[in-house]
Amino acid sequence: MKDNGAKRILVIEDDAFLMDAYKVKLQQSKYGILFAQDGEAGLDIARRERPDVIILDLVLPKMSGVDVLKALKDGDDTKDIPVIVASNLDQKKMIEETKALGAADYFIKSNISINELIEKLDSYLSKP
Repeated sequence: MKDNGAKRILVIEDDAFLMDAYKVKLQQSKYGILFAQDGEAGLDIARRERPDVIILDLVLPKMSGVDVLKALKDGDDTKDIPVIVASNLDQKKMIEETKALGAADYFIKSNISINELIEKLDSYLSKP
């Protein structure tokens, strides 16, 4: 259930430093924030909480980000949630595969600042 009508973001990321950076920046935003540090937990939270958008790393413990994305897009309750892949895997094949699976966008973490990512989140969350 959504708190006070605020849009919610689920971040599925296992890098502790990056997770802390996301927390600091995203908690300053007007959004509700959910976090998971492995693929299985992220998928469980997504199914239970149905966030408005998901930021998904691909290299995760317990379940890969690609497998999480497949499961999300196969689920009736989660298939319409925009998933933004944020990974350091800068391989054309991987980018094409995740987009074909239904990812809304794909960013190379080392090429985008957290502020730029938040601007992208704002654009996805402002859509009806």
